Amino acid sequence: MEILFVLLVIALVVSFAVPAIRSVRYDVYNSRAKAALKKLAEARRSYYQQTKGSDISGGFGGSVAESYASYTCQAVAASGIPGSRTNSDVSQLFACGFLDWRDFVDLPYNFIMCGTSRPIGSQPCIALDGSNMVYAAAMGIQGQAGSKYESPSQYFMSIGADMQVRDNLE
Repeated sequence: MEILFVLLVIALVVSFAVPAIRSVRYDVYNSRAKAALKKLAEARRSYYQQTKGSDISGGFGGSVAESYASYTCQAVAASGIPGSRTNSDVSQLFACGFLDWRDFVDLPYNFIMCGTSRPIGSQPCIALDGSNMVYAAAMGIQGQAGSKYESPSQYFMSIGADMQVRDNLE
């Protein structure tokens, strides 16, 4: 009888611990994603300044970031614009050393570069205050990021001109 009581107590403790551990895991993912989003915005700014006005477009998921490390950095033309393009793909941030793929791998988020031509349906590219001053955004992948919230697919964060990361839960 005593052994059954001990097993019951252990089962009870484990049943309380599992949700708490899951919650901590999501908080860690969200914190890592906010730090990665800030690095992404800083890299975009640096790239823009170094290339004398060439901007970055596109988006990527955390699992794709590692493949970008094998890309070749486009040569900078005399105009200062890589490959004489006015709009470079996000892979150039990784290929040219502005970002490290290790900051994004295993993060259950899709990262989006926001600009004047926003991807259709890119709700995170509209600032929470209604303005359009968003440099980059991240949206949680359904069932993986922020699942402790009622609507995990709607969890997103963005970073604006003030370089402050905000999420839709603040």
